[in-house]
Amino acid sequence: MTFTTDQLMWLRDNLDGLGYHMGPRGLFGIGNELNAFDATALGGGSITANNSMRSINQMDAYTRAAIFQFQRDRNLPANGQFGPDLEKRIDGVVKDLQNNLKIVLTADPKVNPAIKAEVDPKSTLDPKKRLQITGYYGVQTFKLVKEYQRIRGLAITGTATAAIQRQLRDDALRIAKPPVPTPTPTPSPSSDAQARLNRLADIKKRYQSGDILTDDFVREVIQAIP
Repeated sequence: MTFTTDQLMWLRDNLDGLGYHMGPRGLFGIGNELNAFDATALGGGSITANNSMRSINQMDAYTRAAIFQFQRDRNLPANGQFGPDLEKRIDGVVKDLQNNLKIVLTADPKVNPAIKAEVDPKSTLDPKKRLQITGYYGVQTFKLVKEYQRIRGLAITGTATAAIQRQLRDDALRIAKPPVPTPTPTPSPSSDAQARLNRLADIKKRYQSGDILTDDFVREVIQAIP
């Protein structure tokens, strides 16, 4: 696959935001505190310790390693290769994150009002300045993740690791579909009830594996529960 500079920048920003950092000093710096870096891993040429990883217009070993780890974490074939299917999946993870941020930050009273205006569909803020579900982990998503971490008493990094994604997803689900009282269990559920339980288990498994987004998850659960 041939990559454009914009595609690689988008990919690296998304992987970095999801906790898959690039190289010894991450996305915005190459090398370590001694300005040492692996020129071979980065492709050599005109790349120096003063470059930002975002400016490198070729697929490098650090980015491939981040792709490989993402694939491992998602139970995908782990080969470090990037293509349209993986691009869609990574973007889908970020879209789900953005959607959950919108749900949670709109509902929580502890959120800074200026930030809430960026996610609340009822705010008077210019629509262009509101959060768009783009699948791109840009500066605004970074800021909103930091706000979520602040109101939950977590380390404020702006990085949405797998643990942050799970907690945010759980918070969004509680808001989108509040818990209902647990019905009194029957000694032996009917075959129809068992079929519904199997269906719900399948929906949950698909959601946890990232195959469906939050809105689809809620919709399918509602349809499965009479």
